[in-house]
Amino acid sequence: MEKKPIKRMKIWNMAMCMTAVLFVIQGCVKDNLGDCGLSIRVQYTMNKDEVDRLGERVHHLTLYVFDSNGTFVAAYPSRGELYNGYTIPLLLKAGNYDFVVWGNLGEDYEIPALVPGKTQVQELNLKFKKVGADNRVIEFPDSLYYGTLKTNVRPALLDEQVYTIDLIKNTKKITVIASGLPLSGPDSEGVQFDCNIVSQNAGLRFFDNRISENTKVTYVPHTRVDEQERQISEFMVIREIQDRSTDSHLVYTRTNTVTGQVKTVLDRSLVDMLLSYISNRRWDLTIEDDFVIQITFDIGSFTTASITINGWEYETIHIEV
Repeated sequence: MEKKPIKRMKIWNMAMCMTAVLFVIQGCVKDNLGDCGLSIRVQYTMNKDEVDRLGERVHHLTLYVFDSNGTFVAAYPSRGELYNGYTIPLLLKAGNYDFVVWGNLGEDYEIPALVPGKTQVQELNLKFKKVGADNRVIEFPDSLYYGTLKTNVRPALLDEQVYTIDLIKNTKKITVIASGLPLSGPDSEGVQFDCNIVSQNAGLRFFDNRISENTKVTYVPHTRVDEQERQISEFMVIREIQDRSTDSHLVYTRTNTVTGQVKTVLDRSLVDMLLSYISNRRWDLTIEDDFVIQITFDIGSFTTASITINGWEYETIHIEV
């Protein structure tokens, strides 16, 4: 007769334990998973200031989770306004995971549909949407940001696990200022000068951030002429990678608007130009993201063009106009 209370006590204890576990799990869901001990902190310190600028530079982001086999698990888009050190709480089973963050994908970029438990990361390429049928990019994309982390997630509810992903900027702003060209007056009649960037960087592999597109595209700039008769061309291109996996060229052409004949005036490797500038300052091409290239044409008996990058003299070359 004395054993019954013991059984009742064991059943009562088990019920209380189950209730406690359910309460904790419910708290994870109700509190946006914040007390589950696992979260990803996203920041953007890979800039010249070396301080977190996430809240200023990134409008929205999405965290993608893949398991140890490279299979897509889930996506976690940001909610509300971003802030420096933005934290995404998660509830995942213990195991090895790859975390990928893309910032500002928006309407300018596209990726294939992701199906949990099916889509493999090697199937994914990030593509720039604004490429026309003639492989010309005629609109500015939004600035793009990227970060990744590979780690082991320990069993939940044991201890706090906070992992940080530091983003890099995946686009470069290139401003080309050309002076010395006949942009007005009698010498400019029937002549048009155009500046373009011709590149193979219209897409990136989703996971390792390397170039995925081998098709050459032509970036067409926003162009204006200022009061000093300078032609100012502004580009936003997917980043130039330091391992030279891109083949981007800055190209100036002269078009006879009567005959339609196009002549290349200047053709220089953009990657070589940027790397030369960076190496002379011992800076990192990943961090530096805004370049002003000035080209001064001297069209006379001796036809030359001098090139400077952010005020640094790069080279003087002979051209044929």
